[in-house]
Amino acid sequence: MTAKKRIQLISHEGDITLRTIEKDDIESIRKWRNENREYFFYKKIIKAPQQLDWFQTYINSSEYIFIVEHEGLKVGCIGYRFLNDDIDVYNVILGNKKFRGKGIMSKALKLICSYIMDNYNKEITLMVVPKNNARIFYLKNNFEEVRREEKFILMKLNINKFEYLKYNLEVN
Repeated sequence: MTAKKRIQLISHEGDITLRTIEKDDIESIRKWRNENREYFFYKKIIKAPQQLDWFQTYINSSEYIFIVEHEGLKVGCIGYRFLNDDIDVYNVILGNKKFRGKGIMSKALKLICSYIMDNYNKEITLMVVPKNNARIFYLKNNFEEVRREEKFILMKLNINKFEYLKYNLEVN
C-alpha cells in the first residue's frame, strides 16, 4: 500500500483545522480514549504499546483519523472509515474538556462530513453505544437513528438537513 495521504481541512473562517494524525498524536488519543472508554465498544485501558501497534496498522489502512485543532490547540479527534457500503464516522472525542459546549466538535463533524460528501458517493453513518450521551450531539447535528440494537445505535446523516461547511483542503 502507498503512504497514507496527509490531509488537512481548514474551516473557511480559519478557526478549526482537522489534520490527519501523526505518531506524535497517539499518546493524546490514547489518553482521551481511556478517559472516555465507557462510551466505546472496547472498554479496556489501552496501554502505550497497544496504541503503537494500532498506529502501525492504521498507517496502512484506508481509514483516516484527524486531530481537531482550534486556533492551534488540540481539542480532540474525529475519524472516518469504510464500513460495509457506507462511510462510518468514528472516534469522535472531545479531549480537552475546557472546550465543551463551544461548538468546536459540531463544526469538526460538519467539516469531516462535508469532505466525505465531496469525495465519496456513500451514505455517512455512525454507531454509538446506547448509554453514550453523544447520541444527543449527533441528533443535533442532523444524524437520525436508523436501527437500535442492544450494543449500539446505528445513525445516518440526513443530507437534506445537513449544513455543509466550506473548507480549504491541503493534501500531501
